[in-house]
Amino acid sequence: MEKAKKKPWFKDTIFVILADHNGGSSGKNTLPTWRYKIPLIVYAPHIIKAQVIHKLSSQIDLMPTLMRILNFSYKSMFYGNDILKPNFKERAFIGNYQKLGLLRDNKLTVLLPNKTVKEFHIKKQTLKSVEYKDMIVDKKDVDDTITYYQTTSFLYKNNINRWRRWN
Repeated sequence: MEKAKKKPWFKDTIFVILADHNGGSSGKNTLPTWRYKIPLIVYAPHIIKAQVIHKLSSQIDLMPTLMRILNFSYKSMFYGNDILKPNFKERAFIGNYQKLGLLRDNKLTVLLPNKTVKEFHIKKQTLKSVEYKDMIVDKKDVDDTITYYQTTSFLYKNNINRWRRWN
């Protein structure tokens, strides 16, 4: 950043720094939520006011949020949402090679490969651990989780999530 500050383009540049999930989550058959907690830094001191936002969100929310920061008007095909909107509903999607999860309201709903579902209340989470308590599975949480993942899959498989030029 120090080198970039000396460049003429610095004042017109937005730096986006985003990690992927912690490498330790790869190959696991559980979904340790703490390993998916990653930072997003949007740095543009001449364009946006510095602030810290603590909202549960996913990487898919980056582009709609960035479009708002840039004040761009656009037609959206994004599956994510702008986290800066006042009505943004916090949630995160996490998964591995076998399981798909929806994290919201301090609950983790997990779709398992054998077409079963588990749900956990997050009792305590630190930077290096998480304590879960098994819950009775809530039908709305299950339906929402399935809907998110199946809708995304359907849009992708059928190329519906892409803009087409009709020239």
